[in-house]
Amino acid sequence: MQRILSLLAAGFCFMAGVAGYHQVMMSQIHYPEAKKAVYVNIDNSDLELIDQLTLQVPDEVKIVCAKYGNEYGIDPELLEAIAWRESRWTANVVSENGTCKGLMQINEKVHGERMKKLGVTDIYDVDGNIHVAADYLGELLEDNPSIEYALARYHGESRPEKVLNGAKPSNYVKQIQRVAKALKDMRKEA
Repeated sequence: MQRILSLLAAGFCFMAGVAGYHQVMMSQIHYPEAKKAVYVNIDNSDLELIDQLTLQVPDEVKIVCAKYGNEYGIDPELLEAIAWRESRWTANVVSENGTCKGLMQINEKVHGERMKKLGVTDIYDVDGNIHVAADYLGELLEDNPSIEYALARYHGESRPEKVLNGAKPSNYVKQIQRVAKALKDMRKEA
């Protein structure tokens, strides 16, 4: 089964790279760690989910996301999904240009005051990194309760207000929402 999924993924990635190819391929993923079968529909932009989401969220990430999700009124699975999208749940990641760091890809220059206010001194510390991200996301959600808008702002998209006017959310936003839903569905069924 894994070999078939890998071959399909390679084929879909190739087809997705062909100019003008826009067909969406729907698949179903089974989560073996759930007590019951849980399925989620994915499209070819989410092929990496096949391998990544079958892994368990690291316990420390799950605990810290629950802690700050509760503190800021944010779905813990949304925080976990952002961490998955930004770093694949890896605490010591640095962006290609070196500006964003850690699990949630925090920019120390942009969030230096926030880090100081929260007492975060180590950007690679799981608790501190998620704390900064949750504080920022909480602030964005206070400005406007639209999850799509807040995620677009978190991602630094140039015109996040477009989603407030009915524009489709970016692939980044849609992927995080799908991952968060898949994580939540997995836990409901477990």
